[in-house]
Parts: sequence; C-alpha cells; structure tokens
Amino acid sequence: MPVYPGAPVSPIFLPGLRASAGASPRYNKTVQRLVLLLATAFCACAQLDERRVSSPNGQLEFRIFIAPPPDSESLDGIAYQVWLRGTMLIRTSYLGFDIFDQTPFLGEKVGLVSAKTTSQSNSRTLLAEYLQNGSLGRRINVEARLFDDGVAFRYVVPRSSPLEDMVVAGEVTEFRFAPAVSPRAALKASDALLALPFLSEAPGVGWISISEIPLDSFPHMTLLSMGAGKLQTILPKSEKEPWRAFSGHTPLTTPWRIVMIGASKEAVARSGIASRLP
Repeated sequence: MPVYPGAPVSPIFLPGLRASAGASPRYNKTVQRLVLLLATAFCACAQLDERRVSSPNGQLEFRIFIAPPPDSESLDGIAYQVWLRGTMLIRTSYLGFDIFDQTPFLGEKVGLVSAKTTSQSNSRTLLAEYLQNGSLGRRINVEARLFDDGVAFRYVVPRSSPLEDMVVAGEVTEFRFAPAVSPRAALKASDALLALPFLSEAPGVGWISISEIPLDSFPHMTLLSMGAGKLQTILPKSEKEPWRAFSGHTPLTTPWRIVMIGASKEAVARSGIASRLP
C-alpha cells in the first residue's frame, strides 16, 4: 500500500522493538525516534524528484515533486506542498491540465528534466521542467516564486508537436489544505463556485487568500469546494463549445495563481505580491 505525501502514517511495529509502560523513558524515546525516522523515510519514497524553494526569511517553503496517484482512476503526476514555519499548510495537491482529446492529463506520467532556483531582492524562484513519458513528448514547466507573505506559481507550456495547438478542457490545479488549518469554506462540499479573491480564516495560521493575476487571453479561474479542505480550480467553459475552456497556441504562459498568508485580514489585503510579479 503506498504512503501518500501528507497522509497520516500508520504505526510501525517491529518484532521485539516496541514502547512499553514498564521500560525506561530513554528506551521508549529511542523507539519513538526510530518509528518516526522510518515513517519519514516511507513518505520520502513516495515523493519522487522533490525540489524545494524557501522564502527569503525561511519561514515559507514550496515543495514540488511527482506524487503517486490520488485514486485508482488517476496516474502519478506533478504535485506540490506549502509549509509554513515547519508545519504543512497545503498538503499534496495536484497540478496540470486536461487537454481535449488527449490522455493522460498534462502533468501525469512525467519525468523531471531540470530544476533551477534563483534569488531576487525580495523573493526566490524555482523553475521545474517536465517531459511526459512515452511517445507523446508533451512538456510542462512550473514556475514558483516565494515571498515572505505568500507563494505564486504558474504554468509555462513549451511548444511540442502534440501541443502546437492547445485546447484545454479543464485545469487540474488543487489547493488541499492540511486538516488542522483548513479554512471553514473548504470543509464542506458545495455546488456554488467561489469567486476570487478567496479569503478565509485558517485556524492557527491567521488568514489565507487565493487569487490570480488574470490575463485577457486566458479564462479567469474560480474555485469549487470539494470538502475535506480541498478547493478545485474551475475554468469557465465556452457556451458554444461546452467541452472547451481555452484554445490557443504554444508556447503558453498562464496567469499566476497566488496564495497569500497574513496574521489578519488587513495584512493579507496589504500584501503587494501581485505588484511584485513579472
């Protein structure tokens, strides 16, 4: 059974090695440390080609990797996590696109080609480049930029023979909040779309906002609460062609998706991340 990143790990039992009420505190502490080490190793095995980038103050971290499939109908794909002061804020959330009349999703069954981190005066950037395995040869890159008060990421889709003309049926981008910090609006499933900016209080964190820098050439995103702390990106469909959300040509650079974090609603509102992005 695979261990998914961010999921609770079942207790590990080793023959002849277990904590005991009658044992010394030092022995029990040693057992606990060994169990934690093994659990961490199992989780790490489930995350392939992980790359990390931290904010300038080191408190916010973005991790991107290839994760096992979330269910029996999916494939392994690009996913990310966001950590705040050593605590998981956004658990394993998947990235990519549903390309019309092409399978699998753009972002599934990929291999990491390269990853590069650069520093700016008030941010740090990670660019991860992926190539889809098999004969398709489709490419997708993810660019993430970390600030002290939030993270922004976007897709860059290079030109390739199967994607010279790009028809997007939907976007896979997820925001799966860790259970302990899930915004109230994400706890219950709902059919109502959430307009941007999405702003909600998160227990133990403060306030969280999800927004984008819209582009006239790309459909504006909304969010749908799937329950259990998961928000799903929704792109509006064409009225004449309900199977199509976007059609264009590669290379394509999408709008920035932004997650802002602040101690108060006012602090999030004052964040100038959007003005600091290229």
